[in-house]
Amino acid sequence: MDGVHALAGIFVAFAGDPKYPPSPDDDPAVWEYYRRVLALRKDHPEFVRGELLLDEIVCDDPNVMSFIRRLDGQASLVLANFSGAARRPRLTLDLPGHTLEGARLVNPQTGAEVPVATEGNGATVSIAPFEVLVGRL
Repeated sequence: MDGVHALAGIFVAFAGDPKYPPSPDDDPAVWEYYRRVLALRKDHPEFVRGELLLDEIVCDDPNVMSFIRRLDGQASLVLANFSGAARRPRLTLDLPGHTLEGARLVNPQTGAEVPVATEGNGATVSIAPFEVLVGRL
């Protein structure tokens, strides 16, 4: 959910509370994760100030959330798998001036690149359980 909040809306960092005590201070990897998400927002200003486009990308898998953020002609695609299983959704893009062909999706947490296989007017992509993928179109 952090990835979706940081990329679709307002960045929120959970710092724990009495009922849920783990805080970022308990695990240095949490701070590294937040650094990567904030760096992504810095490198892609469309995630901070861009318009949120929900209808311009269609995903055939109800377990995978898809949206685009666009600012000044730059558009970035976000996919988030809310399933505990790997998925391979088919995507269809309806955004003039942009295409899925040659799109490069990356897991912002690990830096791993995931290929996009274009097929006719759409594309498919493999997304791991609970993974978030981001890429410029």
